[in-house]
Formats: sequence, C-alpha cells, structure tokens
Amino acid sequence: MYLNKAIELFPVFCHETQKSYELKPSNERQIELYEAEIQLPLPKAYKEFLLWLGESAGGFMNSYVLIGNCLRRNREEAPEMMAEDGCPELLPEDAIVFAWYG
Repeated sequence: MYLNKAIELFPVFCHETQKSYELKPSNERQIELYEAEIQLPLPKAYKEFLLWLGESAGGFMNSYVLIGNCLRRNREEAPEMMAEDGCPELLPEDAIVFAWYG
C-alpha cells in the first residue's frame, strides 16, 4: 500500500498535536462513480487515499478540493486558473486534477 507510513503515523500526529480528526473514507462504489464521472481510471495510490479519507478528513488537510467528489470540477476549473496565473501549458485531455490552490 502506498500510504502505509502516513496511515501509521497519523495517530502519532494526532497525539502530538492534541487533535482528533473524524476521517470519512470513500467506499469502492463511490470511487467507481468518480471514475465514471471523469471517464478515466484513477491511479491506485489515489484510490488508496480516497479509501482512507476521501469524503472528509474532519479538519485535517481541510480543503474541499482534495475530496473525490471534486475531481470533475477541479478538472474543469484548472485551465482557467492556469491561464490566470500566466501558465502557458495546456492540460492533456486525460489529466486528473486531484487538488489545486489559488
């Protein structure tokens, strides 16, 4: 698994920061729906991320753009944000935009 170390260290992080986070993982069916919506297969590592905290991280990495149900919108909005930032490159048709920050 790609995230073994992160998952292993997460309770240590919570203990050290004295915070608890209610993680809400995606399920296999939700992941299938995300793939159908963007018409592309998701990488195994990202599926693992979604199965760990894909619907909500309960305040940890608190950004709506990281969750699975934003994949289509992320892809739709990314070219506009890139243009606003003066980025001359174009996204390939099969690009998956997991997250962005403006």
